[in-house]
Amino acid sequence: MRIPDELRSIVDQSVIACSAHLIDLVLRGDPRRPVVEVFVDAEGPVTMDLCSEISRRIAEGIDAGGFLAGTYRLEVSSPGIDRPLRYQWQYRKHCGRILRLKVQPPGGAGCEIRGTLLAADDAGVQLHTTAGEEKHILYAEIQEAKVIPPW
Repeated sequence: MRIPDELRSIVDQSVIACSAHLIDLVLRGDPRRPVVEVFVDAEGPVTMDLCSEISRRIAEGIDAGGFLAGTYRLEVSSPGIDRPLRYQWQYRKHCGRILRLKVQPPGGAGCEIRGTLLAADDAGVQLHTTAGEEKHILYAEIQEAKVIPPW
């Protein structure tokens, strides 16, 4: 389902006003009773209070704008640990955790690397790999990065 520009604007403004980052916005379901899914992250923890505040702001904007006809369901949550990391700031947040990276170096063969994230800077990440090596990997080489749950 196409996301109206008005909805995207309300969501963006609400998320930014709460010092969070919009990771994804999904509009699905029946157009007469749509589901608006908002996935947010923050440089600190994503708490229930943060999600509630963002949800309240979005609902006020939707209701005032009146562009979603009828009843809708609004869900605001963190993207979850299984969603790929998309932004450089997200890497810094996960220092100390184990990552699985799909890497494609320029002119080289793609591979998968697992290891503990030691540091993240403006250029890339420093990993202590499961093979016992320390590697610096540039963001430009990372095709996908996921946090591996500790359980």
